Amino acid sequence: MPESDRPQHTCIPRIIRCVSVIFFIMFIVQAIVGCVYIYDCPRAPSIPLFMAICGFIPVFWGLSHCKSRCSILCNCLFLIFCFAWFIFGSFLIYSNYELDYGMNTTDTNRYCNKTLYLFGFCCITLTYILIGVLVFTFFFARCTNQMEVYDDEARPLLWR
Repeated sequence: MPESDRPQHTCIPRIIRCVSVIFFIMFIVQAIVGCVYIYDCPRAPSIPLFMAICGFIPVFWGLSHCKSRCSILCNCLFLIFCFAWFIFGSFLIYSNYELDYGMNTTDTNRYCNKTLYLFGFCCITLTYILIGVLVFTFFFARCTNQMEVYDDEARPLLWR
């Protein structure tokens, strides 16, 4: 491809990096919040557990790539687990939408910590939005042939 035909700059790698950084920060904070409030939601005790495990999933995936060469089957099983875990968490959080935050209640088993629940709700919603951004970015890159563009002959621009 002649030098003049190659686009010199594309915003797609920046979008992917920004979304990855947001996910990374969100997972770390999600693990911290899930661990700190592990016993503060008697109405739905699975919410803090879900958040803590969601926070540690990227760590497990990274360790699986460092310690042993994961095959395609291993990666597919891991992604299926992540998808199922995310759907489970979505159901768990969205089904308990009308929670009592323990401010005016006499029954202590019917409340959930407000910080824990609202942070989990925001994380699930933000995950849906970021996945939508990634899917849109991927299809935009495919439609505009930006996934085929190379900075040099060895590396595509999209993944640099």
